[in-house]
Amino acid sequence: MKAIKGKKIRPGQALPIKSVIKQGMSDEEVYFLTSLRSTRNQLVHGFVPKENIESSADLSKLPAEGAVVVTVMDCYDKDKVKLLFPGELVSGTNPVVANIKDVEQNAALAQ
Repeated sequence: MKAIKGKKIRPGQALPIKSVIKQGMSDEEVYFLTSLRSTRNQLVHGFVPKENIESSADLSKLPAEGAVVVTVMDCYDKDKVKLLFPGELVSGTNPVVANIKDVEQNAALAQ
């Protein structure tokens, strides 16, 4: 479970993934759609509790741009990362395995 040399992503890290946020099925949750593709070539989307959306998102005006905060579970094979999304994924199984370059492009990382 070592971090990939030269990368900003580390196991155990809370990582915001850029998403379009829409109204969920209840007042306590929202629907999210990312541009992140899993290694199975599926766009990651699903439902998460509102508290798992980065605080900078304006949830009073949906749809909105925001970020879902996920947990980095592992970095392996030098080019893949395993992400645990909160809530329920519609797009497939959780955790999600994705290419690290795609994760870096879709992550709201501080530069």
